[in-house]
Amino acid sequence: MNIAIAMFLGRHFQKTSLVVLPVLALVSFTGFVSFFILLALFLINFFSSKNLIISNIIFYVISNLGCWLFWYPITVKGFAVCYLSALPFAFMAIVISGIVNYLLEFVYQKNVIKALH
Repeated sequence: MNIAIAMFLGRHFQKTSLVVLPVLALVSFTGFVSFFILLALFLINFFSSKNLIISNIIFYVISNLGCWLFWYPITVKGFAVCYLSALPFAFMAIVISGIVNYLLEFVYQKNVIKALH
Protein backbone atom coordinates (compact mmCIF):
# COMPACT_ATOMS: atom_id res chain seq x y z
CA MET A 1 0.00 0.00 0.00
CA ASN A 2 2.89 2.37 0.67
CA ILE A 3 4.00 2.00 -2.94
CA ALA A 4 0.60 3.12 -4.23
CA ILE A 5 0.51 6.06 -1.82
CA ALA A 6 4.02 7.13 -2.83
CA MET A 7 3.05 6.92 -6.50
CA PHE A 8 -0.13 8.91 -5.90
CA LEU A 9 1.69 11.60 -3.93
CA GLY A 10 4.34 11.84 -6.62
CA ARG A 11 1.69 12.50 -9.25
CA HIS A 12 -0.48 14.96 -7.37
CA PHE A 13 1.12 16.31 -4.18
CA GLN A 14 4.85 16.65 -4.69
CA LYS A 15 5.36 19.24 -1.95
CA THR A 16 3.29 17.37 0.62
CA SER A 17 4.99 14.06 -0.01
CA LEU A 18 8.25 15.29 1.51
CA VAL A 19 6.48 15.30 4.87
CA VAL A 20 4.31 12.20 4.42
CA LEU A 21 6.85 9.72 3.04
CA PRO A 22 9.05 9.51 6.15
CA VAL A 23 5.95 8.89 8.23
CA LEU A 24 4.85 6.10 5.86
CA ALA A 25 8.22 4.42 6.10
CA LEU A 26 8.42 4.61 9.88
CA VAL A 27 4.85 3.46 10.41
CA SER A 28 5.29 0.53 8.03
CA PHE A 29 8.54 -0.91 9.30
CA THR A 30 10.77 -0.45 12.28
CA GLY A 31 14.46 -1.00 12.67
CA PHE A 32 17.40 -0.51 10.38
CA VAL A 33 15.55 -1.45 7.22
CA SER A 34 13.43 1.72 7.53
CA PHE A 35 16.17 3.69 5.76
CA PHE A 36 15.92 1.41 2.72
CA ILE A 37 12.12 1.59 2.76
CA LEU A 38 12.28 5.38 2.91
CA LEU A 39 14.84 5.50 0.09
CA ALA A 40 12.65 3.27 -2.10
CA LEU A 41 9.56 5.41 -1.43
CA PHE A 42 11.43 8.62 -2.26
CA LEU A 43 12.72 7.14 -5.52
CA ILE A 44 9.23 5.97 -6.44
CA ASN A 45 7.80 9.37 -5.57
CA PHE A 46 10.24 11.35 -7.69
CA PHE A 47 11.12 9.08 -10.60
CA SER A 48 8.47 6.44 -11.16
CA SER A 49 5.14 7.70 -9.91
CA LYS A 50 3.29 6.72 -13.10
CA ASN A 51 4.49 3.15 -13.65
CA LEU A 52 3.16 0.51 -11.28
CA ILE A 53 5.55 -2.29 -12.29
CA ILE A 54 8.70 -0.14 -12.18
CA SER A 55 7.65 1.32 -8.83
CA ASN A 56 7.24 -2.15 -7.37
CA ILE A 57 10.57 -3.30 -8.80
CA ILE A 58 12.31 -0.28 -7.22
CA PHE A 59 10.69 -1.06 -3.89
CA TYR A 60 11.50 -4.78 -4.12
CA VAL A 61 15.17 -4.27 -5.01
CA ILE A 62 15.95 -1.53 -2.49
CA SER A 63 13.92 -2.78 0.47
CA ASN A 64 15.28 -6.32 0.10
CA LEU A 65 18.80 -4.95 -0.10
CA GLY A 66 18.23 -3.62 3.40
CA CYS A 67 16.82 -6.96 4.52
CA TRP A 68 19.80 -8.80 3.06
CA LEU A 69 22.34 -6.48 4.70
CA PHE A 70 20.79 -6.73 8.16
CA TRP A 71 19.07 -10.12 8.39
CA TYR A 72 20.83 -12.54 6.04
CA PRO A 73 24.42 -13.72 5.67
CA ILE A 74 26.42 -11.45 3.39
CA THR A 75 27.05 -14.18 0.84
CA VAL A 76 25.75 -14.99 -2.61
CA LYS A 77 23.57 -17.68 -1.06
CA GLY A 78 22.20 -15.23 1.53
CA PHE A 79 21.47 -12.74 -1.24
CA ALA A 80 19.63 -15.35 -3.31
CA VAL A 81 17.63 -16.63 -0.34
CA CYS A 82 16.65 -13.08 0.65
CA TYR A 83 15.41 -12.06 -2.77
CA LEU A 84 13.78 -15.39 -3.64
CA SER A 85 11.91 -15.60 -0.34
CA ALA A 86 10.53 -12.11 -0.96
CA LEU A 87 9.07 -12.91 -4.40
CA PRO A 88 5.59 -13.89 -3.14
CA PHE A 89 5.39 -10.56 -1.29
CA ALA A 90 6.48 -8.71 -4.43
CA PHE A 91 3.68 -10.25 -6.48
CA MET A 92 1.10 -9.39 -3.83
CA ALA A 93 2.51 -5.85 -3.59
CA ILE A 94 1.86 -5.35 -7.31
CA VAL A 95 -1.75 -6.47 -6.96
CA ILE A 96 -2.40 -4.42 -3.82
CA SER A 97 -0.63 -1.36 -5.24
CA GLY A 98 -2.74 -1.58 -8.38
CA ILE A 99 -5.99 -1.75 -6.41
CA VAL A 100 -5.07 1.04 -3.99
CA ASN A 101 -3.71 3.17 -6.82
CA TYR A 102 -6.95 2.77 -8.76
CA LEU A 103 -9.04 3.64 -5.69
CA LEU A 104 -6.93 6.72 -4.89
CA GLU A 105 -7.18 7.96 -8.48
CA PHE A 106 -10.94 7.33 -8.51
CA VAL A 107 -11.44 9.31 -5.31
CA TYR A 108 -9.10 12.05 -6.56
CA GLN A 109 -10.99 12.35 -9.83
CA LYS A 110 -14.24 12.75 -7.88
CA ASN A 111 -12.71 15.88 -6.27
CA VAL A 112 -12.68 14.40 -2.79
CA ILE A 113 -8.92 14.70 -2.30
CA LYS A 114 -8.34 17.81 -4.44
CA ALA A 115 -9.38 20.01 -1.53
CA LEU A 116 -6.19 18.94 0.24
CA HIS A 117 -4.01 20.03 -2.67
